[in-house]
Amino acid sequence: MLKAGYKSVKKITLPIASGNFINKKILEENEYFDVRLKYSPDGEYWFRLASKYNTILYNDKIAKYNVHDKNYMWENWTYDDIIDQMILINKLNEKHKNILIKSSDEKIKWEHYKFFVFSSAGSKVRSKVFKKYFQKTLIYCLKNFQFYYLLKVFGAYLFRSLKRILNGN
Repeated sequence: MLKAGYKSVKKITLPIASGNFINKKILEENEYFDVRLKYSPDGEYWFRLASKYNTILYNDKIAKYNVHDKNYMWENWTYDDIIDQMILINKLNEKHKNILIKSSDEKIKWEHYKFFVFSSAGSKVRSKVFKKYFQKTLIYCLKNFQFYYLLKVFGAYLFRSLKRILNGN
């Protein structure tokens, strides 16, 4: 059992798949999802609850997290406001985690650009996501001398291209 507070929140990792059990009284005593969050509002909600209430982390698998190319998140990642939404979620979660040194908006953008590019490389369905963030990630790497990530970005691009060639696309 994790005691309520920021130390417990720091031990929780997302995504938390199905299998969350919450006492109805807790739901009634707290606001529901933050209405400012259009995508992944639970990404903030679980941290908020864990900062106020004891949490039990059950390590055995009781649900399977299924990532597939028809998952709605690939479409969400193409929306123009997704980065602003991720910045908001990160800032809210920093508060729940009691992080004293806050991430800059630029750093949060960069982390999401990288994540979106690496998560979408090699997938035909996710190609819109890859195309949207590949150039932004590449420019960021060059401007900020992030040569290690520059190689990773090119590696992701090469992987994607090779996979499409081999599949005849």
